[in-house]
Amino acid sequence: MATNNFKPFATGAGANVTSQADWEALSALLTGFQSGKANSAQVNKALRQATFIASALAQYTANKSGLDVLDDGDVDGFIAKMSAAFGVDFSIKNPGRILAGTYVSAAADAKSIGSRAATGCQFMRAYKAPDAPDQSNYWQVIVLPETVESSGRVSCLAMSGNDIHLGNGDALGISTWTILSGKQPVNKTLTALSGLATGANQVPYFTGIGTASQTPLTQMGRDIIGLTSVADALSYLGISSNLVPVGVPLPWPLSTPPTGWLICNGQTFTAANYPALAVAYPALAVPDLRGLFIRGLDNGRGYDPSR
Repeated sequence: MATNNFKPFATGAGANVTSQADWEALSALLTGFQSGKANSAQVNKALRQATFIASALAQYTANKSGLDVLDDGDVDGFIAKMSAAFGVDFSIKNPGRILAGTYVSAAADAKSIGSRAATGCQFMRAYKAPDAPDQSNYWQVIVLPETVESSGRVSCLAMSGNDIHLGNGDALGISTWTILSGKQPVNKTLTALSGLATGANQVPYFTGIGTASQTPLTQMGRDIIGLTSVADALSYLGISSNLVPVGVPLPWPLSTPPTGWLICNGQTFTAANYPALAVAYPALAVPDLRGLFIRGLDNGRGYDPSR
């Protein structure tokens, strides 16, 4: 544990010190002891008040910095240790360079505050003064400390009325202000898309929740995207809309056939209504397949020559 040489004086129980009420009423409190002998209780009171604060600050410095605070007369050394101690509890990059109590009435004035921030002020706050003529136009500015770098670039947030602005600039001042109010919240889908490197003839696609990739856009893909109907797409791909030739019987589980189909129950039809079907069945009647299995044509095999 770090050493602290500075000790409080007269803090024990029953210490010979004047009461607080008598101390505050003492005429010498303002002028100091002028002549004669000072009352020991009064001198002890003065010493205790001074050493109490000094010892407390020294102990805080030793505890937080981990460095010895010695009664060696080294003022600069103590200030350095005290700064290190404050840095533990208060993360300020440039201690002492805090601009406060400032208010501005327009973006132009906010730019000047941004300029001062870029030159070293790590935290800034501009508040609305109680006597400000137009409260709604006064900006509150907070400089983002992590954005102030050796290059002098600076970013800050500013609030004017109900609007929040993001400022970006450099040592010459805040050059751009972007209003954030009403902007779309963070979205995984948009974030994934924004992370893709754009390029010609690339199509994005999602590989998972919040992740995306790209694939080349071929000429075929470009052609199909430009088609306006399913029929045009089928024609481009060389696919007939009638994948099953007209006249082929197919099993169907329902009693009502789909549109454009007839039940094979021996019924007749007209060539005017079903011209393609008439080519397959010139007799203008579909076969009656009720209760029957469809058998293949023997076609010279000799296994079922009558068929």
